[in-house]
Amino acid sequence: LAPGGRVRVGRSAVRARLGAAEAPTARRIALPPGVRLGVRGSAPGDRIGLDGGGHALVRRVLAGARVPFERRADVPLVFADDRLVWIAGHRCARDALVLRGEPAVVLELEDA
Repeated sequence: LAPGGRVRVGRSAVRARLGAAEAPTARRIALPPGVRLGVRGSAPGDRIGLDGGGHALVRRVLAGARVPFERRADVPLVFADDRLVWIAGHRCARDALVLRGEPAVVLELEDA
């Protein structure tokens, strides 16, 4: 996914643009420019890093958010340099984010 691009996963899409980082929300995050971005649906064993250390399985994060089993594969996962950094709409790896106001690739979750 490159700035100016859009990737659809199920009923949602992730759009990328260059801009200044804003405060992260469930529907928007900002990552450093220059990282290699990828977007796909979930796969067995996918994990995201937690703020205090450790990891959480994507399936558990989505189950805890009450996402129905049949819709979980439709939730976009964003990878930066092969590391899962955002379960779009649910959780991000905060240590991967850019500080507010800094140049960034801003990613936004959209309805497809």
